[in-house]
Amino acid sequence: MQSINLHIILNSDLITNEESHLLIGAFSHRPYLSAEEILALDLPAKNRVEALLRREFLTEKQLRKLACDFAEHVLHVFEELASEDFHPRACVQAARLYAEGVIDIETLEIALNEARPSMQRFRGTEHRGAFEVGWAVLLFDGEDAALMAQEVAVCAQRAAHRKVWESRKSNLELITERETEAVWQLKRIVEQLSPGIP
Repeated sequence: MQSINLHIILNSDLITNEESHLLIGAFSHRPYLSAEEILALDLPAKNRVEALLRREFLTEKQLRKLACDFAEHVLHVFEELASEDFHPRACVQAARLYAEGVIDIETLEIALNEARPSMQRFRGTEHRGAFEVGWAVLLFDGEDAALMAQEVAVCAQRAAHRKVWESRKSNLELITERETEAVWQLKRIVEQLSPGIP
């Protein structure tokens, strides 16, 4: 059974001091956690997403496919503002082909470079959600699939969060929207994990 050291979770920027103390108290006698134990933790979904997007639990192909799923799930945030711009969706498709081994990294990089101006169009504007989607897509060629998937997951969560912020909703709704996106991501991760995990 694959596991990760508790320190990986404790060193996360996403973990609070209170959560750290609870984890240390609960797992100090057994500092390695399996995917099942991580799923069962009383932590926000965003923390568990980050902890599970690792080579110990998922293959490179699974990590890359999950990153595509995460970005694609929030593409609507970009497309609502730039419906004529096909570049982000084309990059997701290219990244999927790369994950499947159909195209090489050079071909993926060509697609990303062609899309770069489209992705940057929302930098420094009030449309931070759309910018986060573009940023997520531009990460697809990362060499370390686990780190890339983690970064794409966070960008997708922020895109959902900032989309609500742009609508000037309450702070409670903002927190809920990011966590809602993370819960969706967590479900996709569970689907990719071995069949024995609930």
